[in-house]
Amino acid sequence: MNTGAIKSPEDKRDIQLGKIEVPIKLPEEYLPDYSGFSVYYQNGQGACGGHAGAKAKEILDFYDVGIIQEYSPRFVYACCKFLDGIPYGEGTYLRAIGDALRKYGACNMALYPNEVSLPWEEYKSFNSISEEAFENAQERIIQSYAFTGTGWEDIKQGIYKHKLVLLLIDPFFEGYKSGHFIVATGWDKNNRIRYINSFGKDWQENGWSWLEKDSFQKIIEGMTLVDIPDSTVKKLTSNIKLLREIVALYVKVVNIFKSL
Repeated sequence: MNTGAIKSPEDKRDIQLGKIEVPIKLPEEYLPDYSGFSVYYQNGQGACGGHAGAKAKEILDFYDVGIIQEYSPRFVYACCKFLDGIPYGEGTYLRAIGDALRKYGACNMALYPNEVSLPWEEYKSFNSISEEAFENAQERIIQSYAFTGTGWEDIKQGIYKHKLVLLLIDPFFEGYKSGHFIVATGWDKNNRIRYINSFGKDWQENGWSWLEKDSFQKIIEGMTLVDIPDSTVKKLTSNIKLLREIVALYVKVVNIFKSL
C-alpha cells in the first residue's frame, strides 16, 4: 500500500507557530477523551490526507458545539486533489489539507459518503461533489493554519493550544512505501504522543496508537488548524446567501426593464 503523503513544497509565506506564540508550561499528561469518535478506514485508498483533515475538523467542532459529527474524508480529499497540483498521484501534502479546509470546509458524511471501494479516479473526483455538499461544507471552513516544528515539545505545544496537530510521519507500518498523515491529540506521563489513524477500529488500540520519542517513528512535518466558531461561520454564510439573493433579484429587475 502506498499512502502518498508528501512534504509540503517550501513557501516562505507559511505561518510558523513557534514564531507567533510563546511556549507555555504544559501538564505532565494531556489526554482528552475522544472514545466516542468514529475511526475511519481508508481501505487502500491513498487518501489519508482527507481522512486526517476530516477527523481534525470533527474534533475542533466538538469543542465548539459539544456534539460529535461525522464529516466526509472523501470530500476533503477531493478538495485537496483539486488544489495540490498533483492530479495524477494519490498523495497530497499538509498545506493542501489546510487550504482545502480553509476554502471549502468539510461536509456532513451523509451528503458525500466515504465510498473507499471506488476506483481512485472516481473517489477523488472534485466535479462529482454536489452543490448541496459544497454549501453544507461552507458552514465548516477554518480561518487559517500554521506549521509546527517537528520537535516533541513543538508538537505538544500545538496540541495543547489548538486541540490537535496534523502530522506527516515516515512510514513504519508494514507495506507502506511513502509518508502517512495522522492526527495527534495528546500525550501521556511516559511522554508518548497519542494519535488517531485511518486504518479502522481493528488496528492497534481501537484505531488509536502512540508515537514514541526518539524512536524509529520519524516526524517530517506538523500543522495546527486555526478554527472559526460554528456560529460565526453560519452567520457569514447566511449573509453571503442573502447577498446572492439580492444580486439575483437586482439582475432580474434590470432584465425586466430592458425587455420593456
